[in-house]
Amino acid sequence: MQLLLPVFLLTFCALKSEAAQILGLFQHPGKSHFDFFRPMFLALAERGHNISMYSYFPLEKPVANYTDYVFQGMPLLTDMVDLKVFETEWKPLGLPFKIPTFFMINDWALKSCEVAFKSPLIVQILESPIRYDVIILEHFVNDCMAALAHLLKAPVIALSSCAIMPWHYEKMGSPVINPIMPMNFLPYTDEMSLIDRLNNFFHFHVVNTLYHLITEPATDALISRRFGEGLPPIHEIVKNTSLMLINQHYALTGPRPYSPNVVEVGGLQVGPEKALPKHLLDLLESSPNGIIYISWGSMVNTNTLPALKRKALFQSISQLKEYNFVMRWKTDNNSSQLEDKPSNLYTFDWLPQRDLLCHSQVKAFISHGGLLGTTEAVHCGVPMLITPFYGDQFLNAGAVEQRSFGVIVDFKDFDTEHITRGLRVILDKNFADNVRRSTEAFRRRPLPPLDLAVWWIEHVIQSGGAPLVQSRGRHINWIAYNSIDVFLLWLGVLLLFIVCLWKLIRLVGRVAFSGKSKKQKQQKASESRGKTGFLNPESVDSMRMHFVSFVYLKMWSPLVPVFLLILTLAGSDLLEVEAGAPLKILGLFPHPGVSHFHFFHPIMRGLAEAGHEVSVVSHFPDKHPAIRYKDYPLTGTDKLTNSVDLKFFEKRTFYGHFMEFFLLHEWGKQACNSTLRSEALQQILKRRPGYFDVIIMEQFNTDCMMGVAHQLQAPVIGLSSCVMMPWHYERMGAPLIPSHVPALFMAQSQDMDFGGRLANWFSTHALNWMYKLISVPAADALVQYKFGHDLPSVGEMVKNTSVFFVNQHYSLSGPKPMPPNVIELGGIHIQKSKPLPADLQRLLDNAEEGVILISWGSMIRANSLSASKRDGIVRAVARLKQQVIWKWENETLPNQPPNMHIMKWLPQRDILCHPNVKVFMSHGGLMGTSEAAYCGVPVVATPMYGDQFVNTAALVQRGMGTILNFEDIGENTVMRALKKALDKKYYDAAKLVSHSYNHRPQQALQTALWWVEHVAHTGGAPLLKPSAVHLSRFVYYSLDCYAILAVTLGTIIASWVWLIRRCCGSAATGKTKRD
Repeated sequence: MQLLLPVFLLTFCALKSEAAQILGLFQHPGKSHFDFFRPMFLALAERGHNISMYSYFPLEKPVANYTDYVFQGMPLLTDMVDLKVFETEWKPLGLPFKIPTFFMINDWALKSCEVAFKSPLIVQILESPIRYDVIILEHFVNDCMAALAHLLKAPVIALSSCAIMPWHYEKMGSPVINPIMPMNFLPYTDEMSLIDRLNNFFHFHVVNTLYHLITEPATDALISRRFGEGLPPIHEIVKNTSLMLINQHYALTGPRPYSPNVVEVGGLQVGPEKALPKHLLDLLESSPNGIIYISWGSMVNTNTLPALKRKALFQSISQLKEYNFVMRWKTDNNSSQLEDKPSNLYTFDWLPQRDLLCHSQVKAFISHGGLLGTTEAVHCGVPMLITPFYGDQFLNAGAVEQRSFGVIVDFKDFDTEHITRGLRVILDKNFADNVRRSTEAFRRRPLPPLDLAVWWIEHVIQSGGAPLVQSRGRHINWIAYNSIDVFLLWLGVLLLFIVCLWKLIRLVGRVAFSGKSKKQKQQKASESRGKTGFLNPESVDSMRMHFVSFVYLKMWSPLVPVFLLILTLAGSDLLEVEAGAPLKILGLFPHPGVSHFHFFHPIMRGLAEAGHEVSVVSHFPDKHPAIRYKDYPLTGTDKLTNSVDLKFFEKRTFYGHFMEFFLLHEWGKQACNSTLRSEALQQILKRRPGYFDVIIMEQFNTDCMMGVAHQLQAPVIGLSSCVMMPWHYERMGAPLIPSHVPALFMAQSQDMDFGGRLANWFSTHALNWMYKLISVPAADALVQYKFGHDLPSVGEMVKNTSVFFVNQHYSLSGPKPMPPNVIELGGIHIQKSKPLPADLQRLLDNAEEGVILISWGSMIRANSLSASKRDGIVRAVARLKQQVIWKWENETLPNQPPNMHIMKWLPQRDILCHPNVKVFMSHGGLMGTSEAAYCGVPVVATPMYGDQFVNTAALVQRGMGTILNFEDIGENTVMRALKKALDKKYYDAAKLVSHSYNHRPQQALQTALWWVEHVAHTGGAPLLKPSAVHLSRFVYYSLDCYAILAVTLGTIIASWVWLIRRCCGSAATGKTKRD
């Protein structure tokens, strides 16, 4: 990362004074693909950037700052698909089989790369004196142009005009969740049966393997022939892609967990409405019942429609005389095909599809399911009848039908009966009204997709490739990414345990049996032994001890090194609300931690200031509430302020985070119990069900407030003031990936070795199960005691959480794959700067060598430090040239040096953002860490408990922090840590983080307010809810598919072994007889 800092600083400075040079490379000759890409480049040109566009599709009219360079040699993929090819389809066992599609598009892609590489334009690019600030290219079937980008040494942004292809997940570090992510060529949705999941699993892995075995070697060969030997393999080159913009949106394709470097901009090509030609307007106005629009895209040749299917279409059109039909039909020399067309059918060579679809007279759309037309229909709220032919059209059709945007008529069923019945369904008023309501989720977004795309492109340019958004997962192999190696280790331990247990049972059985059989002999011999005193009671005890020792060694000795290894590794570090009307919003915050409430309060106050009626149940009433902000204070519970004694951390164990879990569990029970019994909540419960439009609550160490939400019958938004807990992922349908997503209590960053991954895997799953088995039943007991035993478990109720706000941001905590219902709002508590007290302002302004700030948060009492550690810090400070400000709860400090200034309370955010502050010595709390990232200040972190360890690890990984363990605090260690943090490389790294932390498409508070209003207006944002929340983790991670695959392979291998042994045995028997 340190190598990227100079690039970032130089690029950022350069862009302040001049427009960016942007290169577009699009060797694929598909017009529909380029129709999705072009609006981005036109918008960038309009913003003053210089565009050099290499493609097959030049602009019809020149545009300022946009220069076309046209590839030659490939036929354009327009009006070239013969529909007769799809008359028959092979479906083994009745299941879709789409592997041949891969070979078709692979051939196209290789041919287009070969032609492009032979073009003189490639020489022109390489010899051009222009230094490009970013290169934008298509990631489709072949990534050959990434090699050219590699030679030009510029950041790369990839575009996809369809759903992300199977081979691009790994390249972008995004997870593949087969049960909810249908493969591009299949007609599945995120709700699949076991058979569908098996087929999806098969297709995804087979196609992905074919890509690695066929496409990548062929691409490498093309690159070597064109550019010579020495370039890295293409699969390594594409891992340097900074960002991927994809033509998807959760409202249509379902919510999917992508890393932050994969951005959904579905419908980007749907621009502003333009006036329709007069002949179309006249036709629309002369159709009192409206028109039905028919188009099968730019690639399909409608003249190849088989005669019987053409006749069926025309008959269906004739049966719907009340509607006029408008169809794109490319005329050719054979005009006899349209001789029998119905009188209410009007055909045109070309139609302005987007503007036509958005006209109020268009009642339905008969389509092939191409993604551009599908997104335009969804944007315009037009019901669809889809007949998919090839490629991703099956995937799009499945999504349309699942979302109730339309119906599917397969090409094999394309007859009068099916067409007419389908049209009757989508023309029903109730169906159409539902489509128009649902389309609001597609149109309403925090930012329009084109603006979002442009923002990200400019961010990549300004940040020198957006290094902080790059997923760690792209550099982890498939086995490690999916924790297969960890699973295998635990499986080995389990098998070893079973074997040892079996040996023990057999050994005990043999001893017992032999003892019984020798009983008579022992009785006969006892008299003689008794006479001679050969065996006395002491010798019997001795034999028993030897037996126990023998059993112990036989049973446990093989496990001892395994257990020691594990211990060592584990110790390593549904009603609509009228839009625009004031909302009634309830906030439920039972936890008495003020640092948590600092994250929640700006959201609640911001909603009140936006005109909504806000009721807040908490321990922290607003001292100066806004007009519509009403507090319902919780009383009788001690607040967690200056309550943590540092002596508690003098001796810590490696299993301390498990002890912390039980502490949090007890806090959660107490907070839940006192809140359910409080007068404040009783006042809230007097409201009728449905009174509140949305309920916002903290989801931390208990979910008992979900019982209140269940009673009040309102959508729920969850909040977390820290990174997500291990038990939060499942309820939001998010993937839990211990290979590079550290558990909250672990001192791990996203860079983990095997030991770190093993410990993280164990802690993540152990804590998750502990919460399910301990905390959930405890909350159930309290909630059911209050509201009755007919309530569902809170473990089920939390799955109805509409949106989850989390206090993290990829620039600080690292990019994590999340579905769109998990919103990062890191730093939302950071308000505008306020004037500092005069004496503090003077101190900061006059500090010629700078200032170091020491603060361990609102909960820790710094004055509880042991004398040795306190004196160590004091002596280290006395050796520094900098002025030091320390949050210290006492009036005096023993041996206080002249450059140390103690204060009981500090305006931390305003101090940190002063330009003279050089280092922040912190406990790693997320609020202070976020403020340091916001202000760009290096950190010396001493984590004590909770999420402070994972926050500290993130600071260290980002290069803006160093760790000073609490046990190691002393004069020399403090001095070394501060000197290290004062190094310029830490300052540069902190500024890099600060740039990304501060520059976002939308500020955190605006994002929060938009999503709260969206959840309320849509009755809980149902289209945002992943189907994954209803899947077991066993199914979610395709473990059932792996199990079936393992059993199948095992059966095949066992059958072959049996057959070979049988044959060999027969041959041996025959030979013996002959002998």
